[in-house]
Amino acid sequence: MDGCARLLQTAISEITDFRNSGSGMSPASRPEAVSQARLLHRAIVRAARLLENAALYHANWIRCLGVLSAGYTPQGHPAAVERQAHLLARG
Repeated sequence: MDGCARLLQTAISEITDFRNSGSGMSPASRPEAVSQARLLHRAIVRAARLLENAALYHANWIRCLGVLSAGYTPQGHPAAVERQAHLLARG
């Protein structure tokens, strides 16, 4: 993720520099740049979906962990996971 953030910052900087270059060229006159911008957009959308799914997976795993470790609340919801507690077991 650290590498991705650095690459995205570089891409943002390059796109900003390109837009501010004042070349006055229309998008139709630079098809390669438009093509690359579309590829970048699709990659960002895919990355956003992957991150959203990872967050949902993590949230659902925390819910499962709550059920396994503490059961359900009186309202029928998974119990919250106590994150500050530590348990050391030896057997």
